[in-house]
Amino acid sequence: MKALSIRHPWVDLILAGAKTIEIRTWATRYRGRLLLHASAGYGISERDASARLGLGRPAPETLGAIVGIANLVDCRHVRPEDWANASLPPLEGKLWAWVFSEPEAVEPIPCAGKRTLFDVGDEVLAAAG
Repeated sequence: MKALSIRHPWVDLILAGAKTIEIRTWATRYRGRLLLHASAGYGISERDASARLGLGRPAPETLGAIVGIANLVDCRHVRPEDWANASLPPLEGKLWAWVFSEPEAVEPIPCAGKRTLFDVGDEVLAAAG
């Protein structure tokens, strides 16, 4: 199954349904169910964003783990109205809006992430039970 790494607190907002758009500098033609992987990195900018959003630190077991699943329903050039659903201030450049629906949290499954869409093998998912 395909997966996408997203840093905390952004992955948390997607899972809560508060963020429906993830902004990327690259596009994909993939549509459908997608595993949401929380990046292992949680540095100063992530801590500042979490504090600004009123969120606490992520649980250690969610760092570097699959934490949810969602439908990727569209991937298109960013529109001005997308910024409110991206939980970000407007940015410059050629950017893509990855549009998610129906997010669901799952028990964390340890897994190394990648900078692009990546495949998670059945053995990883089966080992999680």
